Amino acid sequence: MFEQSSLKIRFESFARFSWLNAVALIALVAVMTVGCVHRPSVSIEPITKAQKSFYKIRTLHEKGKSKAVVSKAKSFLSAFPDDELSRPVQYYLALHSERLGQKDLARKYYHKVVDRYPGSGWAQLAEASLKAMNE
Repeated sequence: MFEQSSLKIRFESFARFSWLNAVALIALVAVMTVGCVHRPSVSIEPITKAQKSFYKIRTLHEKGKSKAVVSKAKSFLSAFPDDELSRPVQYYLALHSERLGQKDLARKYYHKVVDRYPGSGWAQLAEASLKAMNE
């Protein structure tokens, strides 16, 4: 009887030891492989100056910094007037002008969005804003 329980304890210890060794070996192989694998470097930086400038404007918009948005948007539109990102920038300019209390200027900018980009989502947003301003 003593030998049987002793044998059982030895087997359980061996089983536990083997399982821990297997886990350690797998972890070691994983760590070594990660260092050896070649991964191409992927840049998450904006590709163009217009994109980089737009991301700054959008971040300011999300933070609600209207004066900064208006300033940066005007600079963007003079530097990149025909860029595809001019659509949201023009809308942000109108929106933040409105938030700053410059209603007449905001109307002018909203109308530019509607006239320059008819049928776009930005034009629809501008039209809704104009309606909300009772125009």
